[in-house]
Order: sequence, then structure tokens, then C-alpha cells
Amino acid sequence: MSGLINSAGSKSGVIGTTELDYEEGTWTVTCNNGVTLYSNTDLGSYTKIGRMVTCGAQVRVSNDNSEAALQFNMPFLSRTTSEDSGNHTAGSLRIYNIDIDSDSEWMSAYIGNNTVIMEFVYNRDATASQTAHGTTGGYIMFSITYPTAL
Repeated sequence: MSGLINSAGSKSGVIGTTELDYEEGTWTVTCNNGVTLYSNTDLGSYTKIGRMVTCGAQVRVSNDNSEAALQFNMPFLSRTTSEDSGNHTAGSLRIYNIDIDSDSEWMSAYIGNNTVIMEFVYNRDATASQTAHGTTGGYIMFSITYPTAL
């Protein structure tokens, strides 16, 4: 759905109608690399305003596929270049019963350029970021806002 903002104001002497692209919806969250989610906890929601989309969900891992990375499919393709806000966009998350190293300092969700894949990474003891792996029965709650492709 899209809406119109009538007589929204003026900029450089232009007064008139501005179209605002607005959409709300849900999508079925899926993982790559053979990681599966419980079907009763795999529904995400999103709000898209213009090129920015905010997505969130709480999912539960059904089958972790051994050492497969946690990579979730998002509902919209991210921007194709780094023309705005750098190369990646980070989001927040909460985990329960997900195995990560005990000396981890932080964990985050991120999405890069020109992709629908969101990954979960963590950092331990000032080393390079490491990809988080699924844990059978583990829960992940996340929220991320990112610019979409044109």
C-alpha cells in the first residue's frame, strides 16, 4: 500500500504533493546452509518506508546442520552499493540457547550490499568477527533496519 502526503511543505519553492512509499507485511524467515527453523516460529514482520525497511522476528532453530552459519533470508534486497551509510548495516539481537564462545565480547546481526542474506556474527577477545552457528532448539530474536536497493 502507498499513501500520499498532500501539501507536505516546501523545499526550494516547491509546494505540492509528495508520494510516500509505505508497506507493512510478514514473510517466512528461512535459513541458508541447511539450517531449518520450527515452522511455528518462523514468521517475521516488516515495515518499509521509502528505501528503508525495518524487519524483526523471533525464530527457533529446528536443525542446526552441524557447523552451518546462521544466515537468514530477508524480505528485500539490500542496497547495491555503498553510496549511503557504508558497506554494512548492523541490527540488534537476543539469543537463548545458542552456543557461542564464552569469551565473546559482542554479537550482532548484519546485512551487506546487494543481498537478501542477514548473518549473525560475534567477536571474542579482540579477534576478527566470527560467524555464529545454529544450535538445535536455540532462539534468536532480531531487529534490523537497512536501505533497500533502488
